[in-house]
Amino acid sequence: MIYKRKYFLLLLILGGFLSILADSALICKAFKIETEFEVDFGATDVDYYNGLFYISNNVLNQVQVYSCEGSKEKVIGRKGQGPAEFSIYSPDLILISDEKLIVNDGGGLRIQLLDLNGRFLKQYKMISDIPLNKIHRFYSLKNNKIGYYGYSFTAIKGQEVSIVCRFIFFDYVSGSAEEIYSKPFGDFKINGLKSLNPFSSFPFPSVSKELIFQADNKIYKIDIFNAKKNKEREIKSDVKLLAIPDDAKNYFLTKDKLDRIKAISSVPIGVSLPSHFPAIREVFVVEEKIFVWTWKSWYEKNLNKNDSSYSVDVWDLKGNYLGECAVSFNPEEIVKIRGKRIFIIHSGDEKTILRVYRLND
Repeated sequence: MIYKRKYFLLLLILGGFLSILADSALICKAFKIETEFEVDFGATDVDYYNGLFYISNNVLNQVQVYSCEGSKEKVIGRKGQGPAEFSIYSPDLILISDEKLIVNDGGGLRIQLLDLNGRFLKQYKMISDIPLNKIHRFYSLKNNKIGYYGYSFTAIKGQEVSIVCRFIFFDYVSGSAEEIYSKPFGDFKINGLKSLNPFSSFPFPSVSKELIFQADNKIYKIDIFNAKKNKEREIKSDVKLLAIPDDAKNYFLTKDKLDRIKAISSVPIGVSLPSHFPAIREVFVVEEKIFVWTWKSWYEKNLNKNDSSYSVDVWDLKGNYLGECAVSFNPEEIVKIRGKRIFIIHSGDEKTILRVYRLND
């Protein structure tokens, strides 16, 4: 009888251990690639509807429509400033809602609404209709609403400007805009700006189930907002920040990156690096799971090159830590999340590839 009890206890322990291994394997194999094909250079964003991929291209100034097999079916728009035309470096963002194409004509400081055949329906102007100077992301919401994340600039006095990161709910039927939250980026003197910190901006938010997940730009913290402008909760972890090593400093001080920064200013400008990396590089939420890519993981992948995959932390929506997950895609290349699907645009040295990954059931 004693041996039977010991045998039963051993089975329970072994079963629990195998269950932990199974859960770990499930997390580590969270995504599988569903489709991929080559697209034209200049692809910036994508959305999917009724078996077709709609891809914005800010080099060719058009929206390109591809089949699931990767064949180009049609082209919408051309360079210009008229209806269904796109300005320089546009369109850069696209979203499909209620069989309408919502396209960011950033160079023309407007959002255009088109039907799926490219016929112009209406437009909304930046700043006057949409209280943002620059839009960085589109998010699909319910009830004719779109989520916009971007920056607004406010003149304080003289050459001093205040920059604020904002998340806006916009109703494209009524044209009404509502701010859900804002985060101060900082105050700057245009003529007095001598250096920039490349880590000072906030990670792009992610949206799932009408909740907005906004990571902090310093510590390991994610604020979770609902559609009623309330902060429901936060996810926080007391991780030790990684000191920026010399190879990382050299990476961010390369001539190529300095030239890009200097191009935005007419006065001499450089890069001012902090002593430590921020905690969070990217956050993306798919269904019931929150995936967090840290700057530490970014450093290990890009400069130490310890692994071919990308290590991310995994949390559930209640803030419970589930473990680590190794994904095969670069989290900073995510342009859209639709349900269980993640859309990636990878711009390599020779080819631009659209890849679609799906969260395993």
